[in-house]
Amino acid sequence: MTTRTVPVLSRAPLAGALLSLFLATATVSIHAQDTLYWNRGSGTWELSATTWATTPGGEGTTAWSNGNSAVIENTNPSLALAVDISAQDFTAAGGASLVNVSAATATTWRTLTVTGNGSGNLDIRASIGRLTVNLGGTSAWDGLLVTRGGGSNRVAITSATGAGIATRVRLEGGLLGLDTALAGQVVTIGELSGSATGAEVTAAYGANNVATKTLRVEQSTTTTYAGKLAATNGGRELAFAKAGSGTLTLSGALLHSGGVTAEAGTLVITGTTSDQGNYTVDSGATLRAATTINFGTAASRALTVKSGGILAPGATDAVGTLTLVGGDGTGAGLVFEGAATVLFRLGSAQDKIELTGAGMTGSAAGGAGSIVFRFTDNGGLVDGQAYDLISFAGTSPGIALESFTSNWGDTFQYNGNTLQFVYNAANIPEPASVALLLAGALTTGMLVIRRRGTRA
Repeated sequence: MTTRTVPVLSRAPLAGALLSLFLATATVSIHAQDTLYWNRGSGTWELSATTWATTPGGEGTTAWSNGNSAVIENTNPSLALAVDISAQDFTAAGGASLVNVSAATATTWRTLTVTGNGSGNLDIRASIGRLTVNLGGTSAWDGLLVTRGGGSNRVAITSATGAGIATRVRLEGGLLGLDTALAGQVVTIGELSGSATGAEVTAAYGANNVATKTLRVEQSTTTTYAGKLAATNGGRELAFAKAGSGTLTLSGALLHSGGVTAEAGTLVITGTTSDQGNYTVDSGATLRAATTINFGTAASRALTVKSGGILAPGATDAVGTLTLVGGDGTGAGLVFEGAATVLFRLGSAQDKIELTGAGMTGSAAGGAGSIVFRFTDNGGLVDGQAYDLISFAGTSPGIALESFTSNWGDTFQYNGNTLQFVYNAANIPEPASVALLLAGALTTGMLVIRRRGTRA
């Protein structure tokens, strides 16, 4: 009979191993992030009620825990925030509205913070108290965010990655705030609109810090924003940039001092301004303005048109005057850095550019014929009459006469410090002549194509 010794595992190490495995599993379970689904109509978003489903289209059997992800499956339910909510991801598949609970008072302030991905159309519309949606996600919100009602409802961008060109913002009241954490950064959204004059975009959000935050709107659509660009507060300065192929009209009060840049597309300014920073028009972009751009008197400020940029006085659908005023008198107020275009409607009612103030002279670096006026006939033109184009301040205009040319010839002159164009009807083709020239060009092109086709 052979005797074999079987090793016996010590109970203590085995128990320790099992305990370690349990704790590891428990830790994973505690920190797991679940996706919960809202499959009902309007209701209250709280922490105790079992109103959330764990599967798409499922029954509400689970309570919300902050840090989970939320999918709102029904079409445009109204969700009342009973507490501050934090969601990893938030999806409003059919849109949604956020409101305060019925028992809310003026001091009831609630927030929805998205730390991951956000998408869908969300209407922030508390009628009492305050609601804030914090965009602090790792990727940009994809959809439309609407705020309504005074300054009580807000979209706060707390991370530069929380917004992008897929993020559209409409301010029908309330505000869009750039948080302290964005000091020195550029935040891009894909569209800005809203008809409420009391709405505002502000960099004065969060703690005071002496830094500039830039809101860059890269849109391909045509919209109007009637609200404010807020003034510097506590050192928190706002700058603004328009990019994308679309057209954005700013018809409200521009109170910010961080400057304006037209990067691409068309930026139209018809609202009031004060203490403005520098204005810049990049190559290929158009700045159209029918307002007074007030630079204040604290520093040398200018409107600079870079080579390839386009300047257009007047409103989109009506002639008007662009006035530049202010500066400290040490630099030019209107600067052309190279080849530039000025779109100008000329006639009995016409566009105009006026510079006022001791330092509001001109400057041009592009040489002869570098500033091209593209005139359009606005009616009532008189042959041989001189029409005012740009009135410069200071002791001299600052731009040599030969710098200017146009699609109607080179009959420019200075009358004091005012640039004028002398209209010569002989230089302007009649509409019938233009049509005949176009028809001839098309016929020639067809003949060339036909001959090439025959040779082939």
